Amino acid sequence: MLHKHNLDSYGSFGFVFSDPAPSLGIQLRSVGWEKQTSTDYNWDGMKRRETQTLLFQYTLNGCGEMELPDRTIQLEREQALLVRIPGEHRYYLPEQSSSWEFVYMMIRGSAIPELWPQLELDSTAGVHRFALDHPLIKFLIHAYKQAANRTIVDSYQASAIAYQFMMELLRSDFSYSEQQEGAADRIQLAIDYMQEHYAELNGLEDIGQSAGLSKYHFTRLFHKTTGLTPIQYLTNVRMEKSAELLRFTEWSVEDIARMIGYANGNYFCKIFRKRTGLSPGEFRSGKDSASVDYLTFR
Repeated sequence: MLHKHNLDSYGSFGFVFSDPAPSLGIQLRSVGWEKQTSTDYNWDGMKRRETQTLLFQYTLNGCGEMELPDRTIQLEREQALLVRIPGEHRYYLPEQSSSWEFVYMMIRGSAIPELWPQLELDSTAGVHRFALDHPLIKFLIHAYKQAANRTIVDSYQASAIAYQFMMELLRSDFSYSEQQEGAADRIQLAIDYMQEHYAELNGLEDIGQSAGLSKYHFTRLFHKTTGLTPIQYLTNVRMEKSAELLRFTEWSVEDIARMIGYANGNYFCKIFRKRTGLSPGEFRSGKDSASVDYLTFR
């Protein structure tokens, strides 16, 4: 059970080392436990000096607030904000809140822009809920205690803490937490979109946008929900439609390939044979196969 710290044990600890560890892309910048009681506490993500930085800040008590370009979010107990700096966000102690107590970690490095899309739904910030005993929060508090006890002694140890925290972020699938209840509805939107626009889709961005999700978040959520990647599902849709066209029309294989979204008949034939064990012509004639009108791929 976590015991609440006394006020005089609060603190923020930054790290600058003269013996930097070999750069692997991320490093611990700071970790802290704070209780803010003044509305002077106000951070604008576009007015900070930090670059290539990620901030994870977990509310223990009280309430803060974060302003995004399209909405304002209250940050209550057991909610964490995740922001990329620089970014279009502002978090602060609002006038209606008497205090905001939180624990946080900042990680910086050249790998942050590459890792960010794998972690977050929005482009610059998000809010997620974690229980106090979640492994991610336990590790965050443990890292703070190491800093407060002055046991983080070199850049190698600091880098290891940053990497372990990042791995806990990825392992926890926290990026699903904000959208969990609406996940099925969002994936159904994408499925409906693929069923209707299978012939003109150019990539995952188009499909993800139909569900209001980034490419990376959409791919993970789609696989978690359906057991298939979006591309696997789209291929199934195209194969089912092609089987119907082969059976009920006299369109050429080349024409059918273009009608379902492939650039040429050769590639279509390759995919069709791989999925069915037959060439499109063999399926059309019923040669060496049961004569069915429709195929279903799952």
